[in-house]
Amino acid sequence: KSLRKTGSSGARALAGYAPVRVETFKLFNPGGNYLNYLLPGIWAMILQQLLLAFGALALTSEKDEGTLGEAEAAAGSPAALLAGKVLPYAAFFTLIFAVFDLGLFPFFSIPRYGSAWLLFCLNALFIYAALGLGLFVGAVSREAMDAMKGVLLVGAPALLLSGYIWPVSYMPFLIRPAALCLPLTHYLEGLRRIYQYGAGPGDLAGSAGALFAMGTITFAAAYFLLKQ
Repeated sequence: KSLRKTGSSGARALAGYAPVRVETFKLFNPGGNYLNYLLPGIWAMILQQLLLAFGALALTSEKDEGTLGEAEAAAGSPAALLAGKVLPYAAFFTLIFAVFDLGLFPFFSIPRYGSAWLLFCLNALFIYAALGLGLFVGAVSREAMDAMKGVLLVGAPALLLSGYIWPVSYMPFLIRPAALCLPLTHYLEGLRRIYQYGAGPGDLAGSAGALFAMGTITFAAAYFLLKQ
């Protein structure tokens, strides 16, 4: 109004009020399709529960039957026993993840901008971390029922704490450490970086390192518990 009072036309007044034209565009998920985030997260959450359950039951089934000592003696060492229990599951879930990568994204028209090789490596680290956590739960459990309770205790909060519904950075400070103890948290972060952002190896160092550390720590803890 002030510019118009000076005799400027409407177009000139508008140009003087907003001399810089602002254009916005979305870098990631330009269509705003929530399915691109929803479906891979649900699939990963289901697979984490299965990995935890298989890892925990791999040891507690032997405890229920009273054959854990015999199995360890036949294997030769706790490390060999853990490897024999885990490797078949790791191979099976590697195939499951391959179906996930090759089938889910094209079938639901979900774009994937990152490298398939990086996604394969991230999947392997996720399997390693989740199976390790499952073995640790099985090692501290006396029987299969206790192990399944532990799996539910670990897996149930994952829906809220893994960053699937809202980012971990938005959570209360006291809750974040619990969120960072879940393999799913780091996997979802890396998964989004690969298939939505087209991230490279350097961008995945944090997620990959966290998954590797979690798997190594939990496998080591399960090993020492069996050794005792």
